[in-house]
Amino acid sequence: MIEFEGTFDKELVQTLAKRNLKKISVFFVIIILLMLLVGILETIQGNKKFGIGLLLGMLFLTVLFITLYITMIRYNQKSTIVSSETKCFYQFNEDDVIFKDKKGEEYEGYLKAKYSYFMKIVETKDNYFFYPSLSQVHIIKKSDITQGTIEEFNSLLIKKCGSKFKYLKVK
Repeated sequence: MIEFEGTFDKELVQTLAKRNLKKISVFFVIIILLMLLVGILETIQGNKKFGIGLLLGMLFLTVLFITLYITMIRYNQKSTIVSSETKCFYQFNEDDVIFKDKKGEEYEGYLKAKYSYFMKIVETKDNYFFYPSLSQVHIIKKSDITQGTIEEFNSLLIKKCGSKFKYLKVK
């Protein structure tokens, strides 16, 4: 059994959220620019209804993107759960994992899952990132280990997760 105990790192969570927002932004900007280009070309070539429809669609996507972007930034800044006051406990057994989060009487989270629940697990110099989906991540600081060793933990993850477990060098 391997255990970690610590608190949320709000700065790390916000950095990760900003990185994800940048990825989404690139996707939206490419789609919006393509719609703008095709809309202008179609309008110039005489297919005005289609061109104007694309330009209106592009305007709608632009407004939608800006609204979503602002909402996500505000949500990340106002989240009360992600704070240094939230205690985190992680237990890794042979067959399952247990994640517990608690912030006073305000919040308590509990997850018990098989290793197959995670679509990928990434190790960096200082942290582990457990992804149950592309939009959700559990971050565990290596320095929070309280039982077992990092080497034992890595061996367990390799055994249970195989190719889902990767090491990532971060600049």
